[in-house]
Amino acid sequence: MKKIATFLLFFICSFSIAQIKGDMSIKWSGISSANIGDQKIKIPQFNPDNLQFDPAAKRVYFVFQIPSSTEVNENSLQISNLVYEDMSENELGDLAVSEIPTSIGATAKNLESRNDLFVTIMLSP
Repeated sequence: MKKIATFLLFFICSFSIAQIKGDMSIKWSGISSANIGDQKIKIPQFNPDNLQFDPAAKRVYFVFQIPSSTEVNENSLQISNLVYEDMSENELGDLAVSEIPTSIGATAKNLESRNDLFVTIMLSP
């Protein structure tokens, strides 16, 4: 019985160590211009370090990295307690309203840089 209890305790602890939790907030700050070749496109601006713009699809993404001690299961990403805020069409700039996704479409990818492990999270705000 002691061996089973010890095994279960070890098993449960290993799952709790593997979890990465945190809070993230997107701070919108109006419209900004992006130069794509000789074309100027107006896009909604937020945290500049986390903003990624896809000019072909005219979509913005929120991207951030989290240091990790081990590789994570890229399919295990869970995002909860989302708080949405309405935006007017004027606040969207040149983004096509029809191209704005109805879900955040979050993805997680493992990344190794100079022997340091990171998890890169990308989502559509």
